[in-house]
Amino acid sequence: MALYPRATQAPARYKNGDPRPGVPYTGGPRKVVHHKTVTSACGWQSAGWNLYGNTGSWPHFTVCDHGVLQHFDTRVGSRSLRNKTGGVQTNSDSAYQIEVVGFPTVTMPEPTAWHLVALLKWIGELLEVPWAWPAGRPPQTSEDGYGENNGHRFPLVWDNTGGHFGHSQVPENTHWDPAYTDTEWWWLNAAMNP
Repeated sequence: MALYPRATQAPARYKNGDPRPGVPYTGGPRKVVHHKTVTSACGWQSAGWNLYGNTGSWPHFTVCDHGVLQHFDTRVGSRSLRNKTGGVQTNSDSAYQIEVVGFPTVTMPEPTAWHLVALLKWIGELLEVPWAWPAGRPPQTSEDGYGENNGHRFPLVWDNTGGHFGHSQVPENTHWDPAYTDTEWWWLNAAMNP
């Protein structure tokens, strides 16, 4: 069982309150997918339900200035990615998913960044995900990062390379987050490559 020891456990649930199961992993190299919630709301204990309850798009983790919420054990896939029938696997392709509370192109608060770094270090060490961005830095604008065919989504890279990906770099998806700012990109790389 891989539960992040610094996280508050807030298991994914259906609308009726029943536990929502994760998806079985189908293989693939281990990777982290970075998302941004497109909201500033982090009501902490209620954040999981308020953010994901209506859509069912629960990630493994939600990170904000208060700390980290964990919604799925990392032994199973979460549900934040679109997965088309007959294409590549997304949620089930050994992808650990993190939603950072905030907006694309807006710098996260420093406490959020430190909670994210601590989580990323734990994932890197325990789950053996390398600090590498196989598809490069995620696009910084909606013009470059939005849409299924945005030029940054490479199925062969996704299927064959471990490391870190933005939601904007996952095949079959259309969102342009996280669009990390220069400050965020510097923080993350400086902290992960001391």
